[in-house]
Amino acid sequence: RVTFRVGWQIPNGINALSPDESTRFPFAAIKGTTGVTTQDIDFTITDGDSNPVEGVKVSLDGVVGYTNASGELTLKAQAGKHNYVAKLEDRKKKGTVTVSDSDVDVTIENF
Repeated sequence: RVTFRVGWQIPNGINALSPDESTRFPFAAIKGTTGVTTQDIDFTITDGDSNPVEGVKVSLDGVVGYTNASGELTLKAQAGKHNYVAKLEDRKKKGTVTVSDSDVDVTIENF
């Protein structure tokens, strides 16, 4: 034998979005004054002859992008240390990039 009781309540009180009683809404969110700051990480990938390599899959802490015909790709990240993997067919290079308060350039040569 099982007894299962369910109940819920939706409040309809005064909140930050509607301080007067004319319009009520049960939920409110207060937005912080400082947002999340991200910086650009600009990848440039070239082969042994300094030619750009197109289509390289770059993974930066789970965010994935592919280089364009110029061998370039821009990803965004918050401040801190991030691991990346550049991969194309049987070629693969790993590295770490540290992001602070400005954009970062990452050059991978001889790919």
